[in-house]
Amino acid sequence: MYDYYDYDLTTTGNTAGVFGGLAVGMIIVLCVIFVAVAVFMIIAEVKLYKKAGKAGWEAIVPFYSQWVLVEIAGLNWWWFLVVIGGTLLANVDSHLSGIGYLATLFGTFVCNFNIAKKFHKDTGFAVLMTIFPVVLIPMLAFGKSYEFDSSVAVTPNGPFDTNKEGAATVSEAPKAEEKKEGTKFCPNCGGPVNGEKFCPSCGSKVDEEA
Repeated sequence: MYDYYDYDLTTTGNTAGVFGGLAVGMIIVLCVIFVAVAVFMIIAEVKLYKKAGKAGWEAIVPFYSQWVLVEIAGLNWWWFLVVIGGTLLANVDSHLSGIGYLATLFGTFVCNFNIAKKFHKDTGFAVLMTIFPVVLIPMLAFGKSYEFDSSVAVTPNGPFDTNKEGAATVSEAPKAEEKKEGTKFCPNCGGPVNGEKFCPSCGSKVDEEA
């Protein structure tokens, strides 16, 4: 006599085995993708550090790489503490990990703000670097059209220093140079330019008519 209960148990066991195998397969695939992306990002960061004039190995040493990143950005040294704040706070108290994550995100944006300027990019690009680093960092690292310009003037506190010591403001620059016949000025910051395609003060592109 045919036993329906035996059929149901066998079918259920086979179905569970199939779904279990699929779950394991998906986990393996996700792990492979994660490792591949991590390796790709390490290579991209090494390339980016080299573009900025640093040694490639400095990009892969934990904590030290953030210290060098702050140096590349031209920020005050204590921004390093802000950048690694998430890790430090999480080790002190897990309840503070959320605040630490926001601090790290904020510090990373400030670094990216100055780095974007050195690549002649604007604030929007720095925001995208912070939100989508897996896309923008490789773009800067491998893109031949993206060149790191160490001559671009940046401030030690990123977007929070509007008047760097020794740099002219928008209103002051023309006054300082108004007597010099033929002097051109950056339409963004007002700093003098002498035939450069990019402003040496703020990194903005300068029109030929400027």
